[in-house]
Amino acid sequence: MKLSLRIKPNAWSINNTCIYIFFIMTAIIFLYQYDNLAFNLRYGFMSIGAILGFWICINNKNKFYQPLILLIALSICWLFCFLGQSGYLNYSFANYLYTVLYIGLSVVLLRNEYNHSLTLAIYFFTALTILLRIIQNVNMNHILLANSRNFISVLLLLPLLFYYVSCHDKKKPIYVLPAILYFYISIYAVGRGGIVSSGFLVIALCIYKITQIENKNIKRLMWLIIIIIAFTVGLYMSNLNSLVIGRFLNSYFSRFLLKGATDTSRVTIWNEFFTNNLDSLASFLLGSNTSLVRYDGNLHNSFIQAYASFGLMGFLILLVLLGRAIIQGFKQRDALFLILLFGLSLRAFTDRVFFQGYCEIFLYYFILYWDYKKHYFFAQDLPPSIMKQGVRLNS
Repeated sequence: MKLSLRIKPNAWSINNTCIYIFFIMTAIIFLYQYDNLAFNLRYGFMSIGAILGFWICINNKNKFYQPLILLIALSICWLFCFLGQSGYLNYSFANYLYTVLYIGLSVVLLRNEYNHSLTLAIYFFTALTILLRIIQNVNMNHILLANSRNFISVLLLLPLLFYYVSCHDKKKPIYVLPAILYFYISIYAVGRGGIVSSGFLVIALCIYKITQIENKNIKRLMWLIIIIIAFTVGLYMSNLNSLVIGRFLNSYFSRFLLKGATDTSRVTIWNEFFTNNLDSLASFLLGSNTSLVRYDGNLHNSFIQAYASFGLMGFLILLVLLGRAIIQGFKQRDALFLILLFGLSLRAFTDRVFFQGYCEIFLYYFILYWDYKKHYFFAQDLPPSIMKQGVRLNS
C-alpha cells in the first residue's frame, strides 16, 4: 500500500500554521517569555513544518531535490567538522538540527501559500511592542529578555523580511512604512549594523517605489523631493553646532561618531579567528576553535560563522550558492529580490544572523528561490488563478 500525503494549497494548512507560529513565538520568546516551555513549543512546530517541507520536496511529480542536496552537502561538511575539530565543536548537534529545520521551513516559505495580511500583523506586533517599551523609557539593553540592544534590529528584521518576501512573491504593493519604522527603532538601539541595514532598506525601497511610477511627471517630482530632502538633511547634519542635530547625533549615532564605519573589536575578532586558522591544516579546513577568540564564540559575522560551523568547504558552498542567487537576480532584473537579499546580508556581516541566528530561514529561501521558480511552484498544487500568471525566466 503506497503512502500518499497531498499537501493542498491553503493559507491555514498545518505547514503554513507552523510558519506563523515560528515567527510569532520568536518574538514572544525574546519579548515576553524566555523559558524552556516557549522554546520547546517553538521547536516542536518548527519540526512539524520542516518535516512537511521535506515531504513536499519528494512527494510531487516535479521533484524538487535541491533542498535535500543542500542539506546533504552541509551535513557532510558538519560531520567532517564533528570528527576533525579535536577537543572542540563550534557548531553543536543541537545547532545543526536547527539548520536542518530552517532548510525544511524555507520550502514551506517558498510555496507562497501563507496569508499576506498576517505577515504584516506579525511584523507590527513585534515592532509596536518594542516601540511601546521605548516610549515607556525602558533601558534599551532591557527591552529584550535575554539579549543586548544590538539584537533588537536582528529580531525585528525577521518579521520584516517575512512581510516584504510576501509582497514580492504575491505581487502585492510595496509600502516603505514598515522599513521606516525598522530604521527608527534601529536608531534608538544605536547599533551601527542595524542602522546601516535598515537605512539601506529605506533608501533602496524608496528608489524602487519611484521606479515603479508610470507617470513621468510624478516620477520627476518624487526624484526632486528626494534630492531636496537629502540636500537639506546633509546641510543640517554637516553643522554639528546645531543644538538639535548635534544632540540627536550624539545620542543615537554616538558609535558612528566615536568609531566611524569601522569596528576595532569586530575586526580584532575576525583577525584572531583567521590567524588561529593558520595554526594547522585541520584548523584551516575545518575552522579554528571560536571559544579562543573574544566574546566566547560569537564572531559577529554570519559568513565567518559559516566557516567556523561547516568548515572551509561548507563556507565556499554557501558563498557560491549566494553568488549564484545574486547573479540570477540581476539576470531576471528582480530589483526587490536583490534589495531584500542585500539588506539581509548587510545585517549578517556584523552580527550572528545565521547559524545560531534567527534569520537563517531566509538564507535558504534566497539560495533556493530560483531553483524553486524553475519548478514553477509545483504546478499541480497551485490554484488555477496562480497557474495562469506564468513565470518569466531566461532560457
